Amino acid sequence: MGLFNTKYNFETLLKKAVTKPAYQAEFYKRLLTEKLIVLTKTNIVPTGTYTTTENTPIDVLTLSDLRIPVFTSTDRIFDNGVIKNQVNFVELEGQVLLKMLSNKTILINPYSDYGKELIPSEIENILRDDI
Repeated sequence: MGLFNTKYNFETLLKKAVTKPAYQAEFYKRLLTEKLIVLTKTNIVPTGTYTTTENTPIDVLTLSDLRIPVFTSTDRIFDNGVIKNQVNFVELEGQVLLKMLSNKTILINPYSDYGKELIPSEIENILRDDI
């Protein structure tokens, strides 16, 4: 089963992967199957559960440095009080989100005490299971 113990939730695994490189492989594997949250500029989908299609436009919010904030839960959006108001967001499976943003730099949990930056080449390697 590797180093990852199933008792850890994904956010705990992220923290371990950032501080202990031995956990990175398990983190990358789980990253593809976990639900991740990306902020959107507008509310593009109806309230509640909605299934997107390949043609569903998602206008993703980017930071001033063009990196894209991605979150492991809605609670992480509001960490350290950086974002204070309600925001629009979409939850997607990690693999879908990484494919959609494969040519961008992603910041996972950018306002939290533990986060991870993924650059385009790293994202490509994760998607190819080559990391």
